[in-house]
Amino acid sequence: MSAQQEDGCWPRVTAASLASGNLAGTIVSLVGKVQSADGAGRWRVQSADGGIVSVENAHDEPAPPPTSIVEIMGCVKDDGRSLDFFVSRNLGDDFDEASYCEMIALQADPKYQEMFGVAAAMARIP
Repeated sequence: MSAQQEDGCWPRVTAASLASGNLAGTIVSLVGKVQSADGAGRWRVQSADGGIVSVENAHDEPAPPPTSIVEIMGCVKDDGRSLDFFVSRNLGDDFDEASYCEMIALQADPKYQEMFGVAAAMARIP
């Protein structure tokens, strides 16, 4: 990360936006479903965009049911494509992932930078 992350501001990401590898060290929010947990603190999460993200859960937080959509807050690991788990919250079974992905696309569009503020700017840090 090339700029100081402002307290309380974090980009909302998908597997596709993590694929650039440019967010290492950044605290982010990822929405998706936990597909599996290996019992050793690693979750395989299907992001709202359908991609897969590995989440390291050193807190031994129990994995939510695979039908539940969750928001996971964590820090992007040095590989730029996986997360260290901080906390999660259940968003239920009927969260609209397609609309969420559309919002992520708008958030990343420079045309709407003022609307989405620092979190959107952080998502574009090279």
